Amino acid sequence: MNGSPIDPKIVGCVIVKDEQRFLADCLTSMRQFCDEIVVVDTGSRDRTPDIARAHADRVSSYPFSGNFSDARNHALDLVDGADWVLFLDADERIHPRQAEALRSTLGAADAGVGGISMLRYNFFPSGGFYSGNVLKLFRADPRIRYERRVNESVKGSLARAGYKVADSPALLTHIGHMRSRVERDRKAELYMRLMREQLAAAPDDAILTGYIGLNLRILGRFSEALDLSAQALAIDDGNATVWAFRGHVLRSTGETSEARQAYARALELRPSDGGMQNMIGCCEASAGRLDEADELFAAAFRTDPRLVHTVLNRGLVAQARGDFPTAEARLLEAAGLFPPLLTEDPVGRMETDPLHTLYFETMTGYAGLAHHLAYVRGCREGWLSPIRVSARAED
Repeated sequence: MNGSPIDPKIVGCVIVKDEQRFLADCLTSMRQFCDEIVVVDTGSRDRTPDIARAHADRVSSYPFSGNFSDARNHALDLVDGADWVLFLDADERIHPRQAEALRSTLGAADAGVGGISMLRYNFFPSGGFYSGNVLKLFRADPRIRYERRVNESVKGSLARAGYKVADSPALLTHIGHMRSRVERDRKAELYMRLMREQLAAAPDDAILTGYIGLNLRILGRFSEALDLSAQALAIDDGNATVWAFRGHVLRSTGETSEARQAYARALELRPSDGGMQNMIGCCEASAGRLDEADELFAAAFRTDPRLVHTVLNRGLVAQARGDFPTAEARLLEAAGLFPPLLTEDPVGRMETDPLHTLYFETMTGYAGLAHHLAYVRGCREGWLSPIRVSARAED
């Protein structure tokens, strides 16, 4: 790469604190795409700074002030002569095939595109996951800065600078939830405190209100989660994201029918949202309506081919029907589309954490792609004998 318009210079940035377990793999994956890498350490007490110096072109220290945007913007201040910035977290990485897809998106971007978003898969030790769009690649324009002390973003500054955001077919892998349950809960409590401080300064922020509720469910605080998701709707009941948050909270409390209605309302407000089609499909499957679920999963993939877990969900439908050859074919198709779906942590899988499954965007009972592949193959080859049960009654 030489920095020309045809071959833009891309600088990767990461802010870190005590990330020795993840950082080397993150920076190695960034080298597939970036010309230079900048790491900002915010107070590590482990080997993180040494790893950063071994893999990055520039390493800087910046004491954490309780505001993540400050640290990110310090990293941007260190970027020199770049056309684009790729900003990842230490527990994120780009699979080789996805680096090519991201490079193709960048090559096709016109002058009006200032940011490029990807679908990120967030994995847990069992192989379960949830997904969401994230804006990680943007122009190295001094007007583009991070805002908000937590859940920080450059979207506001991109809009004010007159840029649009393009979607990439590239998928991003996030394995931060592979940390121990104690670590996950500690981080959740920190983010919760910062989000509440942010909400106190902007109490009419419907998305932040709903997001706090969304996070409370993973701590088992379901009553508070329901209250906050209802408060978010009272602030703005015309926001699809707020309705999606409401659906996630209701699903976690076992109110599947109500969750389906919330997802359906989100889909009405944002008809091109394949993610909501997938979640309605999950609700249909929970009610025993497998045909309807399968149709919704297929429709979601047509709407947004990045949602490779909809192919996986169709495999789970076939498994539930006892159609093991079809189940195996679809599960293998999902693995081929995005190999990180096979990600899991054998030690972490043994932990006691009944709440993390509430995040999964799969049919209830999902136990990881490798597990289901082994099960359906065993049933197909005859060395496993599945127990047959009657279909569930609709709720």
